[in-house]
Amino acid sequence: ANMIIELLKEMGIGQKLLEVTTDNAANMLAMRCVLKEKMNNEFSNPNVQHF
Repeated sequence: ANMIIELLKEMGIGQKLLEVTTDNAANMLAMRCVLKEKMNNEFSNPNVQHF
């Protein structure tokens, strides 16, 4: 999640991200929770969905 946040900052698109698509591995499901919280804190964007 941290690397995704840094990449979004670098590209200036954190407020525009709507969804992230990954596989169903346990680490990706855990990342979903962390990413959603970080997106809200960093970009005021709590609407990111994980599929």
